[in-house]
Parts: sequence; structure tokens; C-alpha cells
Amino acid sequence: MVRAQIEVRGRDGAEATARGLGHDFRRRLATVRVLDPACGSGNFLYVALQEMKRLEAEVVRMLATLGDALTWLDVPGEAVHPAQFHGIEIKPRAARVAAIVLWIGYLQWQVSAGRRGTGPGPICHDLFNIRTGDALITWAREEAVVDAGGGAVRRARGVTEKQGQRSRVGLTRLVGARVAAWPAVDFVVGNPPFLGNKKMRDVLGAGYVEAVRAAFPGVPGSADHAMYWWWRSADLLARAEIRRFGFVTTNTITQTFNRAVVEAALRDLGIALSHALPDHPWYDEGAQVRIAMTVAGRDAGAPAIHAVVVDEAPGRVHVHERTVQEIHGDLSTGARVRSALPLRANAGICSQGVTPLGDGFRLGEADLRRLGVRLPHPVVKPYLIGEYVMKRPRAEWIIALDGLSEAEARARYPRLLEHVRREVRPIREAQNDLLPRRRWWLFGRTRPGLRRALVGLPRYIATSRTSRHRVFVFVPADTLPDTKIVAIATADAAHLAVLSSRVHVAWALRAGGRLGVGNDPTYNHTEVFDRFPFPRQTGPHIATLRALGERLDAHRKARQVEQPGLTLTEIYRVLGRLRAGEALAAGEQRVRDQGQVDILAAIHDAIDRATLDAYGWPTDRSDEEIMGWLVELNARRWNDEQRGAIDWLRPAWGLDGG
Repeated sequence: MVRAQIEVRGRDGAEATARGLGHDFRRRLATVRVLDPACGSGNFLYVALQEMKRLEAEVVRMLATLGDALTWLDVPGEAVHPAQFHGIEIKPRAARVAAIVLWIGYLQWQVSAGRRGTGPGPICHDLFNIRTGDALITWAREEAVVDAGGGAVRRARGVTEKQGQRSRVGLTRLVGARVAAWPAVDFVVGNPPFLGNKKMRDVLGAGYVEAVRAAFPGVPGSADHAMYWWWRSADLLARAEIRRFGFVTTNTITQTFNRAVVEAALRDLGIALSHALPDHPWYDEGAQVRIAMTVAGRDAGAPAIHAVVVDEAPGRVHVHERTVQEIHGDLSTGARVRSALPLRANAGICSQGVTPLGDGFRLGEADLRRLGVRLPHPVVKPYLIGEYVMKRPRAEWIIALDGLSEAEARARYPRLLEHVRREVRPIREAQNDLLPRRRWWLFGRTRPGLRRALVGLPRYIATSRTSRHRVFVFVPADTLPDTKIVAIATADAAHLAVLSSRVHVAWALRAGGRLGVGNDPTYNHTEVFDRFPFPRQTGPHIATLRALGERLDAHRKARQVEQPGLTLTEIYRVLGRLRAGEALAAGEQRVRDQGQVDILAAIHDAIDRATLDAYGWPTDRSDEEIMGWLVELNARRWNDEQRGAIDWLRPAWGLDGG
């Protein structure tokens, strides 16, 4: 805007006015203050300095074309200077490095621009703009937590690391904790430290975590560490104490508990996302993570820039940007899939599998022989873990003593209980939660609701919680699913067909999250299944879907029986490449033949058509349109359910109050 005004004045012969506009902007630029509240060694501040110097140089060049002869010193208030860039860093050494990095960047610019000697000496000095300390809270003192007898209260540390060194440490509390003050600035930028909520107590200490959560009541306790920086900045923005903020975080910002922070800020604080990139690969000294970028301002209702990665390979990432009316709290646009509400029709049917909380429960064939177990056995069940759905399954069982007291288990299955005592109890003793320590012979999560829902069924539907390919399979009902399996307690092949359809898979991709370096989609059943409006459970379409579901299940299983080494991962990877029109390598062509992937594609195409027909929707519409219809249907179904009209997915189960 300023450039255009200067150019207009210059063309109109008002060079003096144009030069005045240029100098006004230059001086305003020299007063802009930037803060990185987790600055590390100063990388983001260095980049901000360089970019503002680049913008300043553009103004200077325009002034030169207008015949400007005014000179100025490189001092604060007249030129972009390191004094404008503030940082907070908890590590003293990193804070000192950050201060030096800013000066190095500034001196590099002076040399390249021929401006050495245009500022006062010394060459660099302490500007006191990088503060050492905690960016979230301050406190008066730290004191030990003691019990009624005056003894130190201890908790386990290291429990979130599977192979980590565990220890018992004394608890402390922070007295007089309050939100830390940040320097007065215009913009906040940075890359807040990532630490998942489950690891925060282990790494930061329970007393510190409790103090942070108490200081920031607007942030759910289940949110990751970085979200406290996000909320703090959003709060400052809402109170007009800053003009805008932008952060690089991991892409977990779009997951349930983290996006709740963003959604609350957009809803309650009146701010808006002006730019978002939900998912992008990040390579840093060999480490590979997935990051998201968010920029927020107070201009709610203004158009925003939404960016998505359209192609990526090592060393090459292509991003497509488009202007949209609004960016939602989950960093999506268009249909508000994550605004959908849980439906009673689906309640109690879908669940994660059991969480053993100890690998000692799991048994291989050699263990069965050693323990004298004959199958079938009342408490030794076939066990299915996440990777076995898509990859080569391995014969594995698990000891499930749920429903038994320690005395009952000892009386009925003494050898199995002794095995669990030896292999599981030592791990449980290091847990902080009292219940797993006391009930060491039972799973950490037994999923009684799922176990009840499976009673009387010959089979159920399973899918891996995290998988690149969203595939649903039938599993025998006596198989116990692991926590990384999502189990759906229905034997109806019509449900298998709908879940396998383009309609539901697209919904799962939008409503679920993504996990890990591989950026694999996750199936969060409370967000995906519980809110998904299935087609009506009566009518001729159900028979068609049921037949197609049985055909899908039979086709895949027959191919794997005939080709024992063939995996669903291989089959669906080839199917994806065929759909994309990509050429197949020799090994992929072999998978195509062995898995009869062309027939599988035809079955899926028929399922897609039948599912859309069941909804009464056209078959030639985009996924985005379908998502909009599903959100609207979810709202209608939810309203119907409030009036008592429930289209139960499993009528007998739902009517029995399951």
C-alpha cells in the first residue's frame, strides 16, 4: 500500500511528498518490535531481522529513485536495529548465543550494504533484549510436598519412556506462581517447544506442570506444552497488546485436545486465523517431523490464506495457496466436519482395544508350551495388534484375567498368574497411578463396554488406529484387540461396506488426525465413528450393501490364503497407484496379479455407488460436497435423536440400552 502511494505521488510530480511517505514508513519500520518467547539460539529473530532489513532496503531504493539525498545513522528509531528484537529463553547459554546471533546478522547486513561505520560504537554490546527465564510462569519459591507424617511425597519418573530409566522422585510445588510478563511488542513469532501432554510431568516435573495449568485455566490439561504459548499470544492479541502472532508447531495442533485451544481462541477471544498451513514436512539435522504454521490477527471476517502441500519428496516440497473466507480451528476450510455431534445411534459400538500395560501378558507359541496352555483356553485369547491388520499377522495370544480377583486367579490359573507376577508386576510397581499398581494382574484398560458389545457376535470389524490406508476387516469375535486397534462391534457386512466406502473414508480423513513422520491418518473413533451419520438401516439398499461387504471380505481373505505372504498394505498401495494412473514397478505388478487388485477396485467402486445411492446422493460430486451433506445430515439426525427418533445402527443393542 505504501509502495503504491509513493509511486503515485512520484508519477504526479510530487517527489517531496513521495519522499516524505518513504521516510515515514522507514521510521515506522524502525519502531516495530518483535518477540520470540522461546527463542533458543535466535534463529527466528535472525530471520525476522533479515526480512525487515530487506523491506527497509526496498524503501531506501525507492527513495534513491526519487532523488533523495537524506542520510541517517543506523541507530534505534532511525533504522531497523537488533534492539527491536526481543527473546525469552530458559537456557542461559542459548540466550547469550541468541544475542550474539542478532548482532552477527546485523553486522553481516552492514558489510553487504556498505553501511559499516554509520552507527555508534562499540561494534556490538548487550541490549538486554534477550531475557533468560521461563516464558510461561514465574514463582516466588519451590517447596517439597510432604505427607501427614512429614515424609516426602514421591512419584515415579520415567514412566512415559518405554525403555526409560524409572525412579521415584520427591514432589514439589511452586508457591506464588503467576503468568510471566512478556515485553511490549507488536508481533510474536517462534517455534514453541513441543512436548506431548503425557510427557510433560516426566520432563518438566509435576509441580511445574500443575502451576502452569493453574496459571492458564483456558488451556485444557490434555493440551501439549506448545499450546500454552499459543493461548498466551492469543490472549495478548485479543487485548490489543500485540498486532499479530505466528507460530511453527507440530501438526498435532489439529488433533482433538490441541485444536480445542485454537477453537476456544477463535470463538471466545474474537481473533481469526489469517494464514494456516496444517501439515508440512520439516527436516532438521536428520530429524524428520511434521509441522503446522499458523498466523492469527484481530481482523475476523477478512479473507485468509490457506496452504496445503500438494507434492513432497526429499529436498522438494510444493505448496498450493488459496484465498478462503475462513480458516477453522482445526486449520481446515469448507465444511465444518469437526463441528459434527455424537449420535446416540452409534453409541457403545466402537472402541479402542485393550491396553495391557505390560508386555508380559503377551504369549507366543513357545510360551504356550512352557506354561502348559491348551487352546481354546478361558483366559488365553488370540491377540490382534495394529500392524497385524495391514501387515503379516503373527500367531500371538494374551492372558486376560479381567473379572478375577488375585485370589481367584491364583486358585484357577496359578502358572499364568505367576508368569504375570514375574513379567508384569515389576513394571506396574513403577507406575504413579495407584490402581494399576494394586491390580497388577489385570489390564490397564480392560474395555468392559467393548467386551459386552461383542457378546453373541461371531465376528466384529477392526481397523488400525494409525494407518496410511484406511481399511476395515472382519475379525473372529474371540480375538482380543490391542489398544492400537479400533474395534466396531457389528457383524453386519452392510456396515463393513459403508465404512469401506469413499464417503466414510473421506470423512475419516477430515475428522481424524495424523500421526508421526509418515503423516499417517489416525482413526479417533469418538471424532470419526461416533459422529458419522450412516445411511438409514432399513430399505432395499441394505441388502445390496450387505452383499458387497461380504464380497469385499471374501475377496481379500481368499487372496491372502492363496498368497500367504501378501499383505493388505501392499494390495492397497498398488490400488492407490492404479487410481492415480501411476506406472507400476515389477514387484507392484506381481502384487496386482496376486491380489487381483483390479477386481478389488471394481468391488470398491460398486460399494461407493451403492453407499451414495443409500443416502440418495449423486455419484459424481466432490468429496468436499459430500462432507457438507454429511455435516448437515449429522445435525438433522442429532435433532431427531433429541426428540426420541433414533435410527439405531444395531437396533437390538441400542434398544437394550447397550
